[in-house]
Amino acid sequence: MDKLRISRMVQIITLFLGVLFIPMIMYTSFVYGTIWSVALALWAFVAMGLQDEKHVPGWSNGYNYTTYEESNCITAVQEERAKADIALLTGYDVNIGIGTVIMANAVVSAGTNIGKGCIINTSANRGCRYCSLFRFRF
Repeated sequence: MDKLRISRMVQIITLFLGVLFIPMIMYTSFVYGTIWSVALALWAFVAMGLQDEKHVPGWSNGYNYTTYEESNCITAVQEERAKADIALLTGYDVNIGIGTVIMANAVVSAGTNIGKGCIINTSANRGCRYCSLFRFRF
């Protein structure tokens, strides 16, 4: 009987949250434009993660937003640049597995500097179509 009651409560809570959040998502979509499509190229996230920066390797460093603005907010152009950067980043030292080393350093820095990459600064008036996205700064 308890399992049935818990299952029913989960269903009711899910229904309540759906009724609560769907209008909020639709309102946000109306105000900021479509939020269902990804404006940034997904390859840019891979290129950003492979960058070896001395203070925070593999963390968000603004690469996605910088290259998006430099490509005149065109996702296809940013994707081509990210693919070229990935080829450049992985091509210079494949023997030691530089991607693995960078990701290992990112995991270590995530464990030791928990608050380092979590400072969020909203950029509300940037000119491109990512007004509703968050920008990470260190």
